[in-house]
Amino acid sequence: MLSQMGFGGRWTSWIKFCISTVKFSILINGSPEGFFNAHRGIRQGDPLSLFLFIIAMEGLDNMHNIAKITGRIQGFEVSKVAGNNVEITHLHYADDTHFLWG
Repeated sequence: MLSQMGFGGRWTSWIKFCISTVKFSILINGSPEGFFNAHRGIRQGDPLSLFLFIIAMEGLDNMHNIAKITGRIQGFEVSKVAGNNVEITHLHYADDTHFLWG
């Protein structure tokens, strides 16, 4: 997805490195005790997770727009002004996505 959005190979490899080398530690009496590897990407709340979510949603948004243009889905018409139809097919807000198909 990053390369399709125009990010260079160096940036893409940095992001892959950040996701694949995550380690966790447990604090016992205020000091870290040992490290263990993550099995599934980065943890919720990590500052990087917000950006990765936005990138993933950008890809979903593009696929959804293509489906609308090619007539595979139809949205919910909200306005018809001067011959211009305004149709909503999906909404993204925070970490939610809503699909509105008519």
